[in-house]
Amino acid sequence: MGLLLALGGIAIIIVLLGIILCVIQIIFTWKVFEKAHVEGWKCIIPVYNQYVINNEICKFDNKLFYIYVAGFIISIAFSGSNASFLSYLGLAAIYFCTFMTSKETARRFGKDDGFGILLWLLPFVGYIMLANDNNAQYNGNLPVVDPLAFLNSNKNTNNMNNMNNMNNMNNMNNMNNVNNMNNQNNTNNNNNQNNINNN
Repeated sequence: MGLLLALGGIAIIIVLLGIILCVIQIIFTWKVFEKAHVEGWKCIIPVYNQYVINNEICKFDNKLFYIYVAGFIISIAFSGSNASFLSYLGLAAIYFCTFMTSKETARRFGKDDGFGILLWLLPFVGYIMLANDNNAQYNGNLPVVDPLAFLNSNKNTNNMNNMNNMNNMNNMNNMNNVNNMNNQNNTNNNNNQNNINNN
């Protein structure tokens, strides 16, 4: 009986600590939102707060947010005892999106990628530091970056390779045509020479 009461007391303490940490997280995230000229209450609503970070703070378009929503739905739909590859894929999509927004949030507050990784891995610590750093001022006028630019770069690389292959094929065809013309000319010259000799 005493052991059960002790375990119950520990569980209550853990729950209370979790609630306190969540409240602290909300308070400082609220302050960061306000520093970015966004209403603080928007940080409270799950999923919507990620939309706000994605679109209003990071200035990204909707593509990354759609990936986040898809990952969120998949991770919930396939979670639990029947967790599968799809649930892990959904979580990976969420982590990827939050990683990109954390890096961009840090950049817009004048921080480097290292601080962005801190925001991603330890948002509780990162947002407290960002909220209390008077030198961290939000800059909404920075050039907008594409978080999925690496996909376009791969596509451009493939296009360049295809163009190079086409150019190489064209060059080979041109060389073959030149060789054929030379061979034809040589044949004609030989025929003409034979005709002269016969005459």
